[in-house]
Amino acid sequence: MLRLHFTIDDLADTRLATAPDLALETVLSLRVLDAGANDLRFRQWRRTLQHRWDPHSLLLGDLCAPTVLPAFLTDHIEPDPRATAASATGPDLAHRRAYIEFLAKFRPLTPFARRLADEDLGARALFGRALGGYQATAIDPFRSQIHTLVAADRARTAHSAAAGMQHLFDSLHPCVRWKSPVLEVDVLRPDDVDVHLNGRGLLLQPTVFGSAHPVVAGYNTPDGRPTLCYPIRSQALLGRDDIVPVRGLVPLLGRTRTAVLTAIAERGLHSTGELARHIGCSPAAVSQHTTVLRDSALLRTDRVGQSVRHVLTDLGEALLDANR
Repeated sequence: MLRLHFTIDDLADTRLATAPDLALETVLSLRVLDAGANDLRFRQWRRTLQHRWDPHSLLLGDLCAPTVLPAFLTDHIEPDPRATAASATGPDLAHRRAYIEFLAKFRPLTPFARRLADEDLGARALFGRALGGYQATAIDPFRSQIHTLVAADRARTAHSAAAGMQHLFDSLHPCVRWKSPVLEVDVLRPDDVDVHLNGRGLLLQPTVFGSAHPVVAGYNTPDGRPTLCYPIRSQALLGRDDIVPVRGLVPLLGRTRTAVLTAIAERGLHSTGELARHIGCSPAAVSQHTTVLRDSALLRTDRVGQSVRHVLTDLGEALLDANR
């Protein structure tokens, strides 16, 4: 267990990420690829990779273990999709070497991993090609879907934050518990660690490729802001052309009301005006549909100042999940 100790300044500087961290998603996806064969959310994604696979990407498996994340990879991933995906050189060589030495405690090192730790020029070139090819194959084609899923989850979390920090933290994940002024996080490590944030704050980062356990990154860096990475709550299937296949609801609710629920759940659209523009209806028509959905206990409507905010209820989310 990891226990994060907060001060008043830390609470004030706790932020919800505004977009997915694609470098982090790349690293987390390696764990899914290695151990997530039975996770239905990623079955289509895995099948898609089989037809596009860059053989060099197999080398990245040499740098992974079931309970260890190769976080050093994020030092080399280029966030701009128009640029080269990875570089094998830079100021973080010590970070890479330290990780490989740590990896040796969990699995035998392969010749490639040993050569990379020794800064062999050939291994460095293979590393850059493997990581670049993997990101181009496993992440870049799914950027739009990843952004959509993270945006929807962020909208749900932001709504929870309006009820206070206790409700916010408790809504993130079953493995995250707020016991003021300490945030307890069940992570994949056998020992207990206490971390005092000391004014650094905390970044809350929803992840599509997150596993059953959250990950806390950067807590042992004195000057950096730690990041709590937790899996999104959506069960949408990554890799499908229609990220939200809810056609079965159309005969029950009608096309427009189904579109309203879908737009709230997966696109993070909550105001009547946003929904009207997205669906192509007048605000008055959308208001009528949301009234029916609210009377059916599928969504609730909260007033925020002069505007209203439509949010799915647990029943509404369950109905969508059952039809995915």
